[in-house]
Amino acid sequence: TPIAITALVELSSDEKNFWIFLLPKGGGLNLNFEGQFVQIVTPESPIGSQLVGKLNDDEIQVGPKKYNIVQVI
Repeated sequence: TPIAITALVELSSDEKNFWIFLLPKGGGLNLNFEGQFVQIVTPESPIGSQLVGKLNDDEIQVGPKKYNIVQVI
C-alpha cells in the first residue's frame, strides 16, 4: 500500500533507523512510543512530500541525504 496520511514509516539512514508518523497537522512534534522516538511530519514538509505514494524498500532523498523505507504500518 502506498504511503498516505496516518502512515507510520520506519526509515533508515547512515546505519540509524527512526520513525516518521505522517499526519495532516502537528508537524514538528515528537512522540516517545514504547521507547521509540517518533517524529510527526505533514505531507507539506520536505520529508513528508517525498514519502507520499512511496512503498516499502523505496528510497527517498531530502536535500543531500538519502533514506531507505524499511517498513510502513
